[in-house]
Amino acid sequence: MNQKRITNQILEQTNYTLNSTLNYLFNISNMKKLFSYLLISSMVVLSSCTNYDDQFDDLNAQINTLKSQIEGFSSLSSGLTALQGTVASLQTAIANIPVTPATDVSGLATAANLAALDTALTALSAEVDALTTALANAATSAEVAALQTALTTQHANLNELLTANNVYSTSVTIASQADLDFATALGNKVSIINGDLDITQTKTMDAAQLATLMGKVGSVTGNVAYTATISTVTTASFTKLTGSKKLTIAQTGDISLPLYVQATDAFSITGDDLTTSVSLPKFNAATTLAFAGLTKATSFSMPALAVHDGDISISIANTGSVDLSALTNSTTEAGAADTSPDDLTVNAATLTAPLYDAGKITADRLTDVNLPKWKYDNGSSFDRALTVVLPSVNNAKAAAYEIDINATFPKATSVHLIAAASTATTPTHLDVTTGGSDNLNTLILGGTWDDVVVNGTDLTSLTFDGTAMDVEVSSTDIVTLDIPYTSAAKGTLKIDGNLDMTSVTASKVNGLKGLTITGNTELSSMSFAALTTAAAAANATITGNKFAGTATYTSATAYTIATTSGLKELKTFLGAVVTARTGTVAMQVELDDATVVDSAGAETTPDPYYIVDLKDAVTTGGADAVARQIAYTVTPDGSNGLQLTVGGDALYVNAAGTATAVVPSNNPALAIAQLKSASAVSRADALGLVLDVVSGAAPAALTVSFTLATNSTTGESADAGATVSTTLIGADDYAKLTIGSQSVTATSGASTASSTSGIAKALADAWSTKYGVNSTLYTLDADTASGIISISVSSTIGNRAQGDTVSVATFAGTTDTSTVPLLEYVIGNTGSASTATNASTDNSFDGEDLIILLKNKTAGVTGVTSPTIVFATTLASSTLASTDDHTTAKKLTSSVVWSNEARGLAINAWDGTDLVVSSAAKTTNRVSKL
Repeated sequence: MNQKRITNQILEQTNYTLNSTLNYLFNISNMKKLFSYLLISSMVVLSSCTNYDDQFDDLNAQINTLKSQIEGFSSLSSGLTALQGTVASLQTAIANIPVTPATDVSGLATAANLAALDTALTALSAEVDALTTALANAATSAEVAALQTALTTQHANLNELLTANNVYSTSVTIASQADLDFATALGNKVSIINGDLDITQTKTMDAAQLATLMGKVGSVTGNVAYTATISTVTTASFTKLTGSKKLTIAQTGDISLPLYVQATDAFSITGDDLTTSVSLPKFNAATTLAFAGLTKATSFSMPALAVHDGDISISIANTGSVDLSALTNSTTEAGAADTSPDDLTVNAATLTAPLYDAGKITADRLTDVNLPKWKYDNGSSFDRALTVVLPSVNNAKAAAYEIDINATFPKATSVHLIAAASTATTPTHLDVTTGGSDNLNTLILGGTWDDVVVNGTDLTSLTFDGTAMDVEVSSTDIVTLDIPYTSAAKGTLKIDGNLDMTSVTASKVNGLKGLTITGNTELSSMSFAALTTAAAAANATITGNKFAGTATYTSATAYTIATTSGLKELKTFLGAVVTARTGTVAMQVELDDATVVDSAGAETTPDPYYIVDLKDAVTTGGADAVARQIAYTVTPDGSNGLQLTVGGDALYVNAAGTATAVVPSNNPALAIAQLKSASAVSRADALGLVLDVVSGAAPAALTVSFTLATNSTTGESADAGATVSTTLIGADDYAKLTIGSQSVTATSGASTASSTSGIAKALADAWSTKYGVNSTLYTLDADTASGIISISVSSTIGNRAQGDTVSVATFAGTTDTSTVPLLEYVIGNTGSASTATNASTDNSFDGEDLIILLKNKTAGVTGVTSPTIVFATTLASSTLASTDDHTTAKKLTSSVVWSNEARGLAINAWDGTDLVVSSAAKTTNRVSKL
């Protein structure tokens, strides 16, 4: 079967890719891509078939081996980075060691010794840099292994270098005054410690002496821990410490690390109620970050940290300020694009992060949000922000990506959003809505958007000079609306229920599909300088405003309409809408304050006075009306693509909103997921259709092959003999053939020797006689010479035969009624008896083609124009059809199958019974009189 063939192909391709790639292009990004591919491949295999356990075990073993090699590569890269940081920290520490006479007890801090050590460290740093470059260019796993050996050697070289230069190579622990005295006696040796440093400050320690000691420490190759949690002690600081492996500080009072640059492991700071500030001016790297006990701190400064792999959470005083001036988030520490940016949580009133560009932010205490590089991320929260400025919002988002101002910035009074420019032929899926905010006064929008919904009774100022598909301004307190935005093709503009609005200007919109200006009771003038053309199926509704004008008649048909409302300037556009409109949808344009002067000079004030009032008569279908559904079959091959357009709008688009054909996988389950994506279903729904994709079309023919001898190893009858023996079915014994829910019986009508060919023909003839053309989906063709029945179905019936099973049974005749006759056979869907199996698992129809279904959301056809659908594909495909009209004898019944039609898939619309006229035609069109 095709699934088996696909499975074997995947396994073969996987094994080849695995074996070849492990010795080629071993850089980390390619390895991760390969690992992801192998995981997907294995998932496809597992979902396709379950008879390949040995091959799965082998594949999983190879995947696990590959995973460990990827992890080893990553570990090597991290090790190089850590060693670089240690060397840099040591060099900085050396620069800060005071030069003393040659008799210094440390034996280190003479000018000559310091210079020699610095030179050696510089050389070591160059060697580590060379290893890093070599790792980036490694082409084989052998090269990577060699680099790991070289890294181990460099670690040993560093330890040897520090020992040779009399660097203190014993871990230092200070937990008492005696420990402090001992450490003090080491003099400048503590400037560089090749080991750990653990300090626990007690009440009895000399605080000044401890401060002096800590002020000497410049670099520690191991872990550093400082604990001073007793509030009555005077804490000290590491004023010269530049780096360590792990750093853990738990202390009372303010925390300052003025020269600390990097922790090659974890970095943890814990303060208390006396901690008012945290200062980390040079800190730029650690594997993990942890900050606690800082709720009384009014400032937290970490301005040098540029990138960190992991979430960051900083909670200080509600009125405090956090400085993250260098932090970005769209790339990993290795420099690769971060496809899943980490979260940032900040509790403070002020956040300075001018370079922060991606990831979810929770900062509910910020009063001002000003993030010039942040692309925005759904799920972010700024509960107390009053002003918001986000000039770099990313518009390359998936469907339904929406910025809800009331949900994200519920207290904001001023919001300024600029979405990145887009070159897509249609806007992206980035939406913005004010969410009916009761606090928002000012909204400024720029860039490219899909939907813009502005509503909220406190909004008095809207500035919008970008591009958008659909724009709505409703229920605001805006008096003068001037939005020089550019409308996307087939866009809509809705201005509704703005009770204080007196004028509207939208100078750049054109080609609209919809213009709605309703319920703005004080709106007396509008200006749309560029609006002259309308999209297909366009509409306009302009009612319930305060547009005034005078219609002066010289006869019943000769008159002119004078108005300063702006309606005259819309004459060309309104004429285009009249031509493009859908007849069953009402189009209304009115003068709200109209004066009509008849030919005798008499004046009246009709309310309303329509310039346009058009709608076709509409008859709705009965309760049993049926909606139209069209169906297409496709044969996914993983190479060719297809596109569906509805009224010119594509169902399949890329992340930028551009129409892009989808290329379905040759795995049916994956292909269905691609063709029935959430985006395509949503777009179809918006266009009046329900999209569905099902499997099982075009199953291959099944064969029943009767054989002369019963054999349990080659046949599949329930009574197959344990050893080869002659078939014993008699001339009056009979067999039963069942396909799906239908069956026939027949006798061989011949001697035992010819029973196989005789029974095959007899069963096929019986089927044809019993069911004819229109009572079965199946066509039986018997080869009397070979004893094979071929059972086929039409390619035009869709998946109606999917899953139907073929079976054979035998029954005793009249000569010997006590013995069940033996009849051997093989049933298979592989196309020929020679390759059919003796298993029953291949005895059912299994179609691997897919069916795409598009159903009208509106039942019936009367008065409803069905969407124009264009199906473009380079795949093998066909259109399914049905003549079923729901009203005649052709209607699907249990006795009429219509074996050449896709009944139940392709459905013709029907308006049902008891039709009801729901509205009469409206024909007013005075556009020419403007």
